[in-house]
Amino acid sequence: MSVHKLGIVGFSSPKLKETVFLVSSGILLLIIGILSKVPMTRFSALGLGAFIFYTVYFLRKEKTQPVEHKTASTGNASETADLYDDYFEPIPAVKKFEKPADETAAPAAINSSKEFTVEESTTQQQGSQNEFHDVLLHTLNIIKEVTFGHTVAFFWANNESQQLVVEASATDSSMFIAERKISYGSDIVSQIAQGGEAKIINQITAETEKDVLPYYTSLQEVKAFVGVPVFFAPRKTTDTPIAILTVDSKAEDAFGEETYAQLEHFTKLISSLLGNFTEKFDLQFDARMFELACTFQKKSSAGISTAGIINSLLDHIEQILSWETLSVVLYDESQRQWALGAVRVRGNYKFVTAKQAVDFEESLVGNCLRTSASYVVHDLSKNSRAIFYSSEPGEILHRGSMVIVPFVAGAKSYGAIVVTDRQMNMFTGKEIAAVEYLASAVALSLERLELNAIIAEHLAVDEQTGVAAKKFFLQRMDEELSRANEREEDLSLVLLSITNFNDVEQRYGAEGKAAALLSIAHILRTSIRSYDVAGRVEGDMFAILLADTAANDAFIWAEKLRSAISANVISASKKNFSVSVTIGIAGAIQGMKREELFKNANYILEQAKKAGGNMVRVF
Repeated sequence: MSVHKLGIVGFSSPKLKETVFLVSSGILLLIIGILSKVPMTRFSALGLGAFIFYTVYFLRKEKTQPVEHKTASTGNASETADLYDDYFEPIPAVKKFEKPADETAAPAAINSSKEFTVEESTTQQQGSQNEFHDVLLHTLNIIKEVTFGHTVAFFWANNESQQLVVEASATDSSMFIAERKISYGSDIVSQIAQGGEAKIINQITAETEKDVLPYYTSLQEVKAFVGVPVFFAPRKTTDTPIAILTVDSKAEDAFGEETYAQLEHFTKLISSLLGNFTEKFDLQFDARMFELACTFQKKSSAGISTAGIINSLLDHIEQILSWETLSVVLYDESQRQWALGAVRVRGNYKFVTAKQAVDFEESLVGNCLRTSASYVVHDLSKNSRAIFYSSEPGEILHRGSMVIVPFVAGAKSYGAIVVTDRQMNMFTGKEIAAVEYLASAVALSLERLELNAIIAEHLAVDEQTGVAAKKFFLQRMDEELSRANEREEDLSLVLLSITNFNDVEQRYGAEGKAAALLSIAHILRTSIRSYDVAGRVEGDMFAILLADTAANDAFIWAEKLRSAISANVISASKKNFSVSVTIGIAGAIQGMKREELFKNANYILEQAKKAGGNMVRVF
């Protein structure tokens, strides 16, 4: 937000001091350029002074009015969205990926629905990164003119992954390296990145050029080189440079002490720009992460399932990390053990599948779940332990890098996410911290779902509909089966499900969904006898026990119920609508258990749904 103070618009008090300093420096340089009689000094001072004034104008314009940003059209800027991501790390930048080629999920756990996106915040972040890239390109072109250089380049120094990353360059060469990432070696740029000291070479021979300069694909006849480290001024916590600014020339003895002085001014300017842009990036990232955590909490409190929460997490992980596989491990109640709940694979690789049990005692994932601590492997080829289980496919899991982050709330682990990439040393500390932030939000949502489930199981009455809660209904079902067996009486179980219930929620919202459930529950309560039992056993599924009633008689009753529900008009949000229901009926036989009776009724209900719904069928 702009602050109007001392007649200057668009700068808060700290920014005002920076602006005054930059303007003063620009004026001083212009005066030196005008008064100097040395051509080199005059040209350098005038150029640098003019650039400082341009920079102040650019920052002021950016803060006071919307700017339409365009991605820099240079071969080195093809991955601008990676800015700060792998290389400097103020924030993990959003990366766009194709839809995974293979995605499998446990039917009862994870589906492919998309719950929410971050496209708006992603666009804002990429726009800000492009702003810095544009200013940097202007800077490099000015340096090239001032120093009469052949190539001027800016590299991020990623000491964590031992890589140089080309951010931008101004060059006369067509042989400048196309790849962005260059592994550290014995070259002069890597030495500056690791040692943090400026280097100058004024006599480079054709035999040594390839070993000295890592950024050309063929011989360029470069004779001189100068490189200076760039430090992040606002965070003076380390002597390790975050970037390197390099200039080379085809002339021998092209650089001297005056070149150091010139480049020092530019590195200070770039550091100041980094401080401004990083502050903006950090605020955007923090706001985005906070918004995401709030969304998880809101969704879980609104009744979103575990599937929805996990799918939302995977969608966001896809955007903030480079990945080849994404896997989520959850506790599977049906198997009574930890198992893969969702798997996404990029490419046609053989990989683990959903529902596959995890070796809790011996695997890395099991260790992560037991210790509630994240686990990172920078080179999977050196890992000898199983990640999921001993017989897991090895094509992907024995190469590249991996990170495992648990979902921890309090002292309990609710699961873990496993991310792998084909490249080694791919996951930076900032990226891992972002995944841990998302995982903590997921854990809180899963904890809330678990607590809600526990509370619901101990309630005799379903609060939303007024019929019996699931746990109480199942208890009554055991009692009625026992009574029917003792008295040799008939007993029928009726399962009722709203036809196309998802369409109701999409068209009429949460209010329409609640109104439909309440309306059906009311009709049920008024249609049963005092000794019958009606309960809600799933989200849109009701169950009715009809005592001393054969299946054929239950069919007649259920058909009347279906007609009554279809004819009932429901009101919600000033809209009127009606719903239809599909009903399955199973009769109990002597000695039948609750599970078998429920299974029979559910089977015939599913058959009725497949036949089109809005009907009654008997097992």
